[in-house]
Amino acid sequence: IRFGRLNVLPLDLVYLLMILSIAKYALLHPRSMGKLIGENFFLIAFLAMVALYVVLYTPLYGRSAVGEARKFYFIFLFPLLALIKIRSGEDLRRLMRVLVFVAFCIALVALARIGMRGSFMRELNAEATLTVALVAFAMLIHRIRNIVIVTRFVDTGLLLLFSVIALGSGQRSVWLAVGFGLMLMLLLYLRRPVFVGKMYMLGIVMIMVGATAIVIFPDTGARL
Repeated sequence: IRFGRLNVLPLDLVYLLMILSIAKYALLHPRSMGKLIGENFFLIAFLAMVALYVVLYTPLYGRSAVGEARKFYFIFLFPLLALIKIRSGEDLRRLMRVLVFVAFCIALVALARIGMRGSFMRELNAEATLTVALVAFAMLIHRIRNIVIVTRFVDTGLLLLFSVIALGSGQRSVWLAVGFGLMLMLLLYLRRPVFVGKMYMLGIVMIMVGATAIVIFPDTGARL
């Protein structure tokens, strides 16, 4: 939507409300905000880098610097807002249900495109696929902790669906993110040998399936 020379994106109102909510909390609860900053150093450091980028490059590139930051990086305000608003396990469960619903809608779009075009490769862009992958990781962690989001059957089915879409999309950036995520989970649950053994087996199976798919479908391998 354009208002004169100002180009307004659909999420701009959401970003504005997020910024106002975070600023209000910081003003009313400075000690709690300081504690959150200390506990989430890397997230705050990343947001500070984005703010520094906007300050340094706005004199050179004008509003385009703000536009780039708004389009690509303002979404990282969401984890900070979640840390502020989530106060109980029920709040976290409600948030997870919303995220699962969003990922399910993205998965439906992917399945519809696969059905129409008959191809699995890159039917979603990297951003949408990464969203599905991150929700799958969150659901996996909930499953490890024996926390049910919807029902056990639905959680298992959606976890399998999201995993197939994330791994079969052909988005190399998503594969890289999934690889780092698996490494992080191994570090977090290193003291649980059963889980580590399952992760190793899963990694071996994924490598074998990927190699077999490239051999059987060489055109698919060439598109990666």
